Amino acid sequence: MTASVLVDARLRLVTAELDALLRQVA
Repeated sequence: MTASVLVDARLRLVTAELDALLRQVA
């Protein structure tokens, strides 16, 4: 696995968590 793949996976997780938080607030 390359660093870019790890970064992409982490960004996807962060985006999913932010989306979940926004859904709870809204």
